[in-house]
Amino acid sequence: MKGRVWYETLGCKANQYDTEKLRALLEGLGWVAVSDPGEADLLLVNTCAVTSVAEKKSRQALSRARKLAPRAKVVALGCWATRLQNQGRPFPGTCDFALGEGAREEGFRRLLQKLGEEDPGSFPVLENYRRRHRAFLKVQDGCDFHCTYCVIPSLRGPSRSRPLREVLAEAASLVRAGTREIVLTGVCLGDWKEKGEGLERLVTGLLELEGPFRLRLSSLEPEKVTPSLLEILAGAGRGRVCPHLHLPLQSGSDRVLKRMGRRYRAGDFRSILEAARRVFGPAFSFTTDVIAGFPGEREEDFQATLDLLEDLEPTRVHAFPYSPREGTPATRFPDPLHREVVKERTSRLLDRARRWAEKAARKRLGTRQEILLEKPGEGVSAGYQRVILEEPAGNPGDLVPVVITGLKGESLLAQTLEGKVLSG
Repeated sequence: MKGRVWYETLGCKANQYDTEKLRALLEGLGWVAVSDPGEADLLLVNTCAVTSVAEKKSRQALSRARKLAPRAKVVALGCWATRLQNQGRPFPGTCDFALGEGAREEGFRRLLQKLGEEDPGSFPVLENYRRRHRAFLKVQDGCDFHCTYCVIPSLRGPSRSRPLREVLAEAASLVRAGTREIVLTGVCLGDWKEKGEGLERLVTGLLELEGPFRLRLSSLEPEKVTPSLLEILAGAGRGRVCPHLHLPLQSGSDRVLKRMGRRYRAGDFRSILEAARRVFGPAFSFTTDVIAGFPGEREEDFQATLDLLEDLEPTRVHAFPYSPREGTPATRFPDPLHREVVKERTSRLLDRARRWAEKAARKRLGTRQEILLEKPGEGVSAGYQRVILEEPAGNPGDLVPVVITGLKGESLLAQTLEGKVLSG
């Protein structure tokens, strides 16, 4: 055994995948993962920088790691580490060293060098996942778009796609290990491409794999939901692809969308949602991201966002107050909103979001759903809603057909359908 290592991950699904990949790499070299940081010789914190709040949480996570294991090495990886490095800013004193580009293979190689390990040359296929039954599979990294509020392209770099053969091999390995839901993810998932073919080819290849698993598409830029992709989801993907899409709206105002540098308008977003609903039918659900208080956002712009979402009936809305990111064009816009206005609009959006979530949950009453059990008596539906069984049945990893009987907070209550459990 080389040593004991503890991991903490902040931020997106791509970050969570990166941590799993690093864990597999270190375990292959003889390092052992531990759940108690106090037992670790090495603490790896994969950081996030998408908002100022994310940066604060990253800083707090490093400080907490140092307190929990004062004699261990504490290492910062990921986007916040890259951002500090790019800006030439000092790293927190709680950190022994930090690796910019830690979310990419270059950062992994630098970590191995710091640890005195030999470079393996190539990185192993991820054969299992700590969240064994539901795995994030990163197929793309980086972003070629430059929304005026976003710092991520400068931290993750240009768009890069993993080879199809490599993705299929990793997916097959995960299914053999017991994964029952593969969540395709990337910094800009819809930008995956190989030899002139796009996401449609990747989804088709995954659907050809054998095994009892379902496929979920993670966050997609709205303009990447093409008619050809929807045709595949309606055909080969029917019953295999979860009837859920996460499409970041950000604003329902065309004026604000243009200032944000987004590549669609409110009418485009509505048309895309309507097309997806026709494909998936009443089982379809969608979640979204919205930024409140973008510079120059007028009350009528904000109201346009509320009105659009009221019509579209999202299952869940992730509401973010606008967070100025140093180095992005939006910080130079001449008309920033007062922070109290941003706070008030975010609060109103959150209130509406709770109402929309409750409405979406009520529409599921009496419907049949398939849930993936993640722990005894509790799982996630294909429509991406938390479901609690009234009477526990099955085991983690089982795909369970249920009927929705009630609500419990933001979760759905359910009974197994005719006592059936589909074990993997």
